[in-house]
Amino acid sequence: MIEQPMGIYLHIPFCRRKCSYCDFNSYVTDESIRAAYVDALATEICWWGRALAGAADEARTTGAARSVYVGGGTPSLLTPNQLRVLLRGCEEALGITAGAEVTIEANPESASLAWLQDVRSLGYNRLSLGVQSFDDSLLKVLGRLHTAGDALRCYHDARQAGFENISLDLMFGLDGQSLDLWRRSLETAIQLGPEHISLYGLTVEEGTALAGQVRKGTYVTADPEFAAEMYGLAEEMLADAGYEHYELSNWARPGRQSWHNLNYWTSGPYLGCGAGAHARLGKYRFWAVSRPRAYIAAWVPGSAGVSPARPLVHARAGRPRSRENHRLSVNPLGLPEAALDGWEELTPSACVQESIMLGLRLGRGIVAAEFQRETGCRLEELVGPTLLELREVGLLDMADGAIRATRRGRLLLDEILARLFAGLEG
Repeated sequence: MIEQPMGIYLHIPFCRRKCSYCDFNSYVTDESIRAAYVDALATEICWWGRALAGAADEARTTGAARSVYVGGGTPSLLTPNQLRVLLRGCEEALGITAGAEVTIEANPESASLAWLQDVRSLGYNRLSLGVQSFDDSLLKVLGRLHTAGDALRCYHDARQAGFENISLDLMFGLDGQSLDLWRRSLETAIQLGPEHISLYGLTVEEGTALAGQVRKGTYVTADPEFAAEMYGLAEEMLADAGYEHYELSNWARPGRQSWHNLNYWTSGPYLGCGAGAHARLGKYRFWAVSRPRAYIAAWVPGSAGVSPARPLVHARAGRPRSRENHRLSVNPLGLPEAALDGWEELTPSACVQESIMLGLRLGRGIVAAEFQRETGCRLEELVGPTLLELREVGLLDMADGAIRATRRGRLLLDEILARLFAGLEG
């Protein structure tokens, strides 16, 4: 049986406009499909409640959820009543512990004071605000719909609405973003005093509008060394302001780390409900169909205006394979086949790699005793020589029963992982 309480993630895949850099599972749709989607999502939540109550030991949790995270997309496009339906559904079907962390993401342009007050009164107690920048010119280039003024207004409205736990998202490595502009955005964020700050370097993903702009030369990405300088500046400024750097991209006031995200980074059990959402329960991982219409059709058969969902594909490792190339397997919890894009049973080697990858993102690093308990292996026995080599070149620190990436190592984490994974195969 899983020994940890689980987290619940609910995906809301709707936006008013797709940002140029975004490759998340999100779509521009009208309000009618949002209503049908909420109905389908509520149906899935109820299904999970029944399924987990009778699940086999390897996929059962010990009880109520310790966190709920409503992400997107743009969850602030949903009405308070729709958000009430989803949260009450989680409470009734799955259970939520007293004092649980209940997060909702919002964009400044779609979160009014009245909306924030209503949402807070429903029991959502943590707000993740997608600011990205406090510079209007950079926001415009990114395709964001809000201004810096909107972001400031929304933050203060959230405080007025009673949110005592707020996280701000900021981006660096943007075209036209000087070190001084970055410093000013950080100063503004620090002056506001949120409990949590997430910083993300811009990445260019194929299939996005930004990728096309980069190919045409109309958008210039930051030089990696300059992006590293921006990251280093953030580390210094946030440390001076009293924020703890507890994960590669995340800083928090003491005691304000995101439990939901920490549960994911420590390989804890989590449910993912909604189009394109992922779930991990014990040794199984599931991922849902990504298209909202297919998702709705799977959970609410006969819904008007939606097409049939595609069949389930099961792959034991790697990317899902087509039904023609791989025999359809029965998923362990009996999930509706039309609702799933695929599922896999995690192999011991996959669990080892995932524990290494996630553990090195954390400020505390890979705790040796926990790694051995979760995987049945000692990391030093698996890749001891490689660990020593990485320590000698200043990329890893090994002390107090843990293996951590150094400040330089955090900037070269992909290289560290490549060398460790090669050592596992050697």
